[in-house]
Amino acid sequence: MMILGAFLLAMGLAAAYLAFSTGSLPSLFYGFGSAQPLSPRIERLRPDLVPWNAWTPAAFARAKKSNRLILLDIAARWSHASTQTDQTLWADSGTASFVAKNFVPIRVDADERPDLLRRYPPRAWPALDILLPSGAPLAEGSAMTPALFREWTSEILKAYRKRPEAASRWARQSEKARAAENRKIQDTPTDSQSLRRRIAALWSPASETDASIPLFPFFERISLLEKTTYPWARDMAREGAAAALRLEDPQWGGFYRYARGPGWTHPATGKRLEEQAWAVEALAPVDPQAAERTVAYVDEFLADPRGGYASSQAADLEEPGGVLLKGSYYFSLPDKRRCALGLPRVDRRLFAADNGLMAQAVLDNRAIAGPRAVRQAERTLDRWWREGIKNGCARHELAQPHGLSCDLADETNLGLAFLSEYGASGSPAALARALALAQGMEKNLAVLHGAALRDRPASKGAAKTSLSILDPALNAWAAIFYRRLAAILPAGAAKREFDARAQSLRLWAGRRGEDLDPALDAFLAAEARRGAALR
Repeated sequence: MMILGAFLLAMGLAAAYLAFSTGSLPSLFYGFGSAQPLSPRIERLRPDLVPWNAWTPAAFARAKKSNRLILLDIAARWSHASTQTDQTLWADSGTASFVAKNFVPIRVDADERPDLLRRYPPRAWPALDILLPSGAPLAEGSAMTPALFREWTSEILKAYRKRPEAASRWARQSEKARAAENRKIQDTPTDSQSLRRRIAALWSPASETDASIPLFPFFERISLLEKTTYPWARDMAREGAAAALRLEDPQWGGFYRYARGPGWTHPATGKRLEEQAWAVEALAPVDPQAAERTVAYVDEFLADPRGGYASSQAADLEEPGGVLLKGSYYFSLPDKRRCALGLPRVDRRLFAADNGLMAQAVLDNRAIAGPRAVRQAERTLDRWWREGIKNGCARHELAQPHGLSCDLADETNLGLAFLSEYGASGSPAALARALALAQGMEKNLAVLHGAALRDRPASKGAAKTSLSILDPALNAWAAIFYRRLAAILPAGAAKREFDARAQSLRLWAGRRGEDLDPALDAFLAAEARRGAALR
């Protein structure tokens, strides 16, 4: 318990500093958070001085051999806070020397490694985790000053060096407890009133909290609630959509990630493809013009002419000469002044899950999206089939043949997009492609003698560095994909197989309802009722 107490104390130092700071942190953890007039906040870009390692078995072997803890930085290119951490923490020579001396530092890209986000779910960006050489987590932090970082990590290092065996024992017990929790079957009520209470406890769509708490649009939740049969759910979805519209960029369209109050007036200006796709799905039934504007933003800024969608647009403007112009100022400008200064960097990587989401959103709402967007969605799916899918297994990032592949979210989202293409065009090829992905999921991700699917293929050979997990939300979406596929397939063995698998996956995910967003639980219940009616 002493080791745990030390870690909690260290975490408390970071949390207290972040909560009560009056401005000495450079807008890292809590976004803009100020109602002062906007001004051009310009910074000279500084180099990252930390000698980062890649996430490989060799890095973990080095940590084990030297008995050093691992410092894991999960960073995101679209995140203002990640950029600022690079400029303040990792560009500090004292911090870089301290890290090199005391840790094996590993840095991963959040978009490239969604499997690590599931294993070490971040509470803020960037996610800083301190791990044992085995990969078991000891502590979690986020953006902080160099002085606070050294204070926080020094407490953890002191406790670990004093009693390393106690830290290992505590980590093993924590992992066993998490595994037992994941295996626990708990029936969660899915009647209308229970679902309503669960959602209300989690989310008040139009509420505005104090300026320190971010306000997210929750477009995925809004879209799911709109598709249920409950009148209260649709009312809540419409209320949420009206609030979320305040995050729309009034000049170019597209939605920012979140804002802080009052009035959602201080947005975090990064734009991710995933949010745009869910915005189209959520807004199409209630505000078609806003959905159309979002599609237009994606086509203008994120569409790849060869097919595909870029993953994000940066929150800040990197100007020539290594100067950073803060997004809080840049995105407050009218279109002509923005264009005169230049455009924020677009991350041109193509990720399977997000590309599937966007193609599906366009094809499901083709009358709103328009012919140009529909052609782009079709080009996207054709390109993924030609270049990014082999034997029913999709690459996570199109240009990385040796990167992550067969990720459950990638397979599911592309499969759903192919079904949307089949629904729009009746193309037998689209249905065959969806079926191939479903068969690939069964081959690569099914658990022997189990009802669930892994989030990624089981590791071969070495190590703890790429463990797969059973994720209830991902399995719920796989159940939705299988059910829709089974509804389309002609009578026969494949139709029966995927219908049965859809039911078993839904049951497995639904009995872990505490781990699901209640909006997804409500949508699953509605899908099950529709499926039973069809059968």
